[in-house]
Amino acid sequence: MGMRTRGSGSNDPRLRAREERARREAAALPPEPAAPPASAAEARAAREARAAGSAPTKRSAARPGSSARGRAAARSSEGEAAPTRRARTQPSPEQRRRRRRKIVAVACSAVVLALVCAVVGGFSWLRWFSADDAADIQGTWYLAGTSTPIEITEDRINLTKDVSYRYALDTGDKTIAFTFTNLAGSGCYRFSLDRNQLALVDGSFTGGDTLGRDIGWTLEALVKKLQGETLAPAEAGAEGLTLLSRTPSGGA
Repeated sequence: MGMRTRGSGSNDPRLRAREERARREAAALPPEPAAPPASAAEARAAREARAAGSAPTKRSAARPGSSARGRAAARSSEGEAAPTRRARTQPSPEQRRRRRRKIVAVACSAVVLALVCAVVGGFSWLRWFSADDAADIQGTWYLAGTSTPIEITEDRINLTKDVSYRYALDTGDKTIAFTFTNLAGSGCYRFSLDRNQLALVDGSFTGGDTLGRDIGWTLEALVKKLQGETLAPAEAGAEGLTLLSRTPSGGA
């Protein structure tokens, strides 16, 4: 009963020697250091690295026509998105109407401005630059409706051989100043468009006064000229008016 069978592990000297040698080698080896626990960020980075490393394998394992179909699908989606982008950039009907109204308003303003500039430029040229008042006033004039001559020189108005007085023109303001011995007077003057009639009006006038009077008269004179008529520089019989003409009439 108490005898052991030969060849069992506990009685075999060679087996016991190997076990003893293994225990000694295990005791002689230094213990392996424990790996520090990985943080959540490091674990996530490791997962992402593994996913990135496996992506090419997945793509390479895809079917041959899958990449071509993907590109075609991308182009199709871009083509569908293009009309949407164009629709967003196109103005609405109300915006187009406002734009047209703005263009029409700008064009009308430009036309009106051009007309105003043309009228102002034409009037300025006609009033100040088309003729020489100082030269045109000289010569022989006749009282309107008579054959009585009046000689006007560069600085004098000779009513008769014995009666004359000095004058000075302000061609910018269209005014005239008179002196006779120790007497002085002033007034304004205006030529007809053909320069054959001259109106002298006694009174005190400024450049603004004569400008305001001449604007209306000039427009009316131009209309009369288009109709083939000549407008006198002033209405006959007006107070303080002396109306002269280059041609005598039949009266005394």
